[in-house]
Amino acid sequence: MLISVWDTVFKLMKKIVIFCLPFMCSFIFVSQHATAQQNNISIIPISTFRNYNWGVGIAYERLVGKEGRFGVNVPISLAFINDVFSVDAGQRNSNRFQLNPGIRYYMVQINKMLYGIGLSYYYIRGQTEYYGFGYYPGQTQSESWKYTIWQAGPMLNNYASFNINKHFYVGIEVGVGLNIVNKGKQEPTGEVYKRDTEKLMLQTNFQIGYQF
Repeated sequence: MLISVWDTVFKLMKKIVIFCLPFMCSFIFVSQHATAQQNNISIIPISTFRNYNWGVGIAYERLVGKEGRFGVNVPISLAFINDVFSVDAGQRNSNRFQLNPGIRYYMVQINKMLYGIGLSYYYIRGQTEYYGFGYYPGQTQSESWKYTIWQAGPMLNNYASFNINKHFYVGIEVGVGLNIVNKGKQEPTGEVYKRDTEKLMLQTNFQIGYQF
């Protein structure tokens, strides 16, 4: 079980690096003539998104401006979700893909500590399958219903980081958002419906980063 989880994490990280590489190159190219040049790449060894258990991910941030007080941040992560079982029914969940790009403003810079607030727009996507038994006159048969779900909306984030040395730092982020989009699509009919659960979205993450 543990091997399969870390195999999934490794494959995700590989895809994330390939996905983020064009953005990183474009940010570096555009900012070559800027006064401040600072890039942050961080690993997210643990994160939480509402009730999606825990996740892992990676993030890239580009600081802009003469003092580097503004940043464009692109975190991508994968959340792991437990299945739910009961006597005659259950729920199988796929892992959730999460994207939460946004901007930050660092209002406090004291020695090795940074504190900032920011706005982001998150997007979550995954699949879930409900299964159980249907009771009909004279017979009982197993049934299952598979859905693709996605959620999206704005989020207000608070972020603090502490520099270990010139290049390495650790950080923590806490965010509160609204589920503006919260839908599901039944497979294979393609019928889309609105989900009423999870009005608020909460997220936290811990980061270990390298700046250059």
